[in-house]
Amino acid sequence: MWLRIPGDPLAFELPLRGVIRFCSHVRARFDEAVMANWEEVWQTFEVLAYGSWGYGLPSTTLRVALGALGYLDASIPDLRPWAALRERLQALTEPIDVWVSWE
Repeated sequence: MWLRIPGDPLAFELPLRGVIRFCSHVRARFDEAVMANWEEVWQTFEVLAYGSWGYGLPSTTLRVALGALGYLDASIPDLRPWAALRERLQALTEPIDVWVSWE
């Protein structure tokens, strides 16, 4: 899966295996708002068509969802891109739609 922030030269290749495993360990700590954000993230991923950049996901949704995970160990290869994405989202000053695709 790929994620692109408009105006950012980088695209993030995001392996799902690591974040799924991580979420399963920490989701007991999620409150209703965080669960709703993660549900929106997963639903967006589920409806993606292969090779399309047609789906936007609010940066605020991703920021809340990733923020709830706590420490993301960037030394773990499957979590490194998620940690980088979270840092980039935290640096945004305005909410925008982040474009998601399967390639």
